Amino acid sequence: MERRTVYTVVQDRYHYFRIPSHGGKSVRIVLLRHGEPSVAHQVRISACEFAAWIDEYNQAGIGTSSSPAQATMDMAVTCRLKICSNLRRSIESMQTLCPGADFVACELFREWELPHGKWQWLKADTSLWSVIFRLLWFLGYSYKAESVKQAKRRAQQAARMLADRARENQSVLLVGHYFVNRRIAKELVRNGWVGPTHLKPGYWASSVYEKEAGTGSP
Repeated sequence: MERRTVYTVVQDRYHYFRIPSHGGKSVRIVLLRHGEPSVAHQVRISACEFAAWIDEYNQAGIGTSSSPAQATMDMAVTCRLKICSNLRRSIESMQTLCPGADFVACELFREWELPHGKWQWLKADTSLWSVIFRLLWFLGYSYKAESVKQAKRRAQQAARMLADRARENQSVLLVGHYFVNRRIAKELVRNGWVGPTHLKPGYWASSVYEKEAGTGSP
């Protein structure tokens, strides 16, 4: 069977194929986190070197031992429109969940960026730096990264996009990332979608959001 994988980088004005919708009383959005990336976490580096590790992490795919449960795959393939971020770990996760399926890869759904430091004198594991710089980022430190305000605005745009596409296609799957998915979930619930506001942090974790067809936007 010929493999039909579609990669589309989408800006604010998203253009891609539509899948004909079918009848139903509600529309559905599935938010799903990618599989475990194949990158080393226990590496001692400086805060300045952490920038290079972030680039390495963003270029990494998923590990060969990372696989979703069959129930997760069954849920994913039933979604009529499939979207992921344009980071490799998200794309490879989509290919694992829905082999051979058409999907859209969109930078709007990239994980919230991490800053890094300028200093060389202190070294720590990358897992510790990830926690430290994420906390600093939430407190307003955004050296070489988007700000919290910019990230939240992007999540609002992402939630609107998903809601629009769900109304057109009945169901949408997003294979995204933990922090951006969490904010998208809050935006959906704030606008009348029914689903959890607190997402599970594990790889391949998923949450479902539903809304009656024809109700307000987003």
